[in-house]
Amino acid sequence: MSKNRDRTLPDDVFIVSDLHLCSGLPKGRDRYPRLEAFFYDDVFSRFIDKIMEEQIRRARRACLILGGDVFDFLTLTDLPNKAEAREMGIQVTRDARRFGLPSTPRNTEWKLRRIAKGHPVFFQSLGRFVASGHRIVIVSGNHDAELYWSRVRETAAELILTEAVKIRPDINPAQARERIEFRHWFYREKGRFYFEHGNQYEASNSFRYNLCPLQPSGKGKPSKILDPPIGSLFARYIVNETRKRSPYIVNMVSLEQYMGAMARMNLVEMIGVFVRRTPFFVKALQKAKLFEGNAWQEIRSRHCQNLERLAREENLPASALKTVQHLRAMPDGMTKYHLALSMLKPVLYKIAKYAVFALAAVFVWFAVFSLIQNTPWIADSFLGKASLTALLAMLTVLFALVYLNRVASKIRQVTVGVTPEFFEKGRLIARTMEVRHVIMGHTHVADLRRFPKTRGYYLNTGTWIATSGPSDLLWPNSRRYTFARLQGQDIELMRWNDQADRFEKVPFIEEYQLSPMDVIFPDDPVRTQPPVQEQPTLDEILDHIREE
Repeated sequence: MSKNRDRTLPDDVFIVSDLHLCSGLPKGRDRYPRLEAFFYDDVFSRFIDKIMEEQIRRARRACLILGGDVFDFLTLTDLPNKAEAREMGIQVTRDARRFGLPSTPRNTEWKLRRIAKGHPVFFQSLGRFVASGHRIVIVSGNHDAELYWSRVRETAAELILTEAVKIRPDINPAQARERIEFRHWFYREKGRFYFEHGNQYEASNSFRYNLCPLQPSGKGKPSKILDPPIGSLFARYIVNETRKRSPYIVNMVSLEQYMGAMARMNLVEMIGVFVRRTPFFVKALQKAKLFEGNAWQEIRSRHCQNLERLAREENLPASALKTVQHLRAMPDGMTKYHLALSMLKPVLYKIAKYAVFALAAVFVWFAVFSLIQNTPWIADSFLGKASLTALLAMLTVLFALVYLNRVASKIRQVTVGVTPEFFEKGRLIARTMEVRHVIMGHTHVADLRRFPKTRGYYLNTGTWIATSGPSDLLWPNSRRYTFARLQGQDIELMRWNDQADRFEKVPFIEEYQLSPMDVIFPDDPVRTQPPVQEQPTLDEILDHIREE
């Protein structure tokens, strides 16, 4: 770093999230595991080098925020060998052999070291970054919530510092360690921006007590086992098994997305999924208690104590953090009763909604039909009973077609940009936490939207792993390698163009206001799934080669 940089200016901030590093490609292995999603260590390394190059030019220090789900402890199902297990005191149970090690401090330390062996270039780039005088802030997500434990945090810091010392042997490890920070909930710079991963605003991935996300031990204190949300159980027992069978499917971040994918299946495929996956999920539910006991009181108390302490550290009233807490889609709990309620409530709500709508429609139809048949003056009118009955039949068929078209459109519809719920909660967070911008990740959908009547923005950082969406039809890969960049108060959603060795702004298309006809006939291609291009067969490829 340049010695002439102005230390009074705020650091330039770069935020990436949802990298989902798994066990990678350790030395001596020539194939990635079927659950790996991050193959871009060299790309990330060049991205880090470009940041350092730019900061030398700007004479400004940089802060890199790794914004959650960077380490994917949920999908790492590798196991230690006998020597490693004996050295670290890890018990490899029958359940662990099938679904991976459970979430404990000791097990997660081994997982993190395994990730580092499979992604050495990634950790080397972080070491170079710290060795150059820049800062790193690691914020937890729902796939790496195990960073809650100090043992796991110190392991992560040690792995980064080891690489930093290799690059600069004269570096002071204690001073370098101060440039590596961890946040379990959020990172905030007053008047500037607020960042958190964002999983707490999605019911299936929200931790009940995120500042003490542990299961009770039954002895009046927390255990050393993570208390997973339903989405984590879903990832461990269903998504992992699905991706082992079909590793080329796009990652799904929530139970809602999985159910949406199932809704697009035919009946035979849907039955197959239920037959193959239901036993795994039932196995997860067996570990939950039937009803909640008093043991959760201690967890709640620890959570509240941690919230009060965090408020003091952030120089905020505790009421501000509680306000943000109440915006979250907090789950009901991890008992069988509450899990069943969480899963059945949306289904029962939709059934009730459609049942009421259907009953109302049938009632109105019979009322009109009765009016036509039993009103004397209608029989004597110009149209007559027969004509009006035929018109009613035609309108009924038309209404049914429009309604079915609407339902089919909703099934195949995909998210384009941030949902209104996330945006509105971001606006409230900005006001409560005294910041201009609110930034999140988690959804894998990169987006940037301005808050009304302010100069602030809501930004989602997207993801670095493979993803597809409607934007790829217009500008392929325009949502790959995305990140947030803040310079002073200016915020941008950028992407790293590895081939051109430069940062680029992510392109956006102006908003489109739906007309009444769009609502009745929802055929807008921007809101529908892009068509899957058929791949040529081997015979077609050979025929093409012969022709050339």
